Amino acid sequence: MASSMLEEVLCPMKRTSRTGSEKPTVLIAEDDEIMGRLVAQTLSEAGFRTRWVTNGVDAINVILKTRPELIVLDLVLPRLHGERVCSMVRHSAPVRHTPILVMSGCATLESKLRTYDLGADDYVTKPFDVTELIVRAEALWSRSRRHRFATPFLGPGWN
Repeated sequence: MASSMLEEVLCPMKRTSRTGSEKPTVLIAEDDEIMGRLVAQTLSEAGFRTRWVTNGVDAINVILKTRPELIVLDLVLPRLHGERVCSMVRHSAPVRHTPILVMSGCATLESKLRTYDLGADDYVTKPFDVTELIVRAEALWSRSRRHRFATPFLGPGWN
């Protein structure tokens, strides 16, 4: 038992889920090709299903059509800024409870607080450690699942 826990800590990419269940679909909204590929590959290797878009308008369209279980959102996006995407998600009933993990090159406290005020659930500063990204994504998803199953009256459309 202890050796499997140690392996999980040392080799986080090998685990499929802390809960033993299938990982969620993650929408990644990132306009930088290298960063987008890195995030998609990192989360895919950690067992998440990923979909990647490169602008804010596509992000909103995909979020509303597919209802991903987690959103990884860059703030500086073409066509619609990430802050606006975050705000729109929080004001749209079918997806308002979807966890949002913001990625940004801006490390100022003011930027982080503004993003939390708009409804982001977590914030990671670029450049980031891939293990940290995985752990934060898993934590958000896990909290979201616990809340959803603890609140059965929200029904299957709750996300």
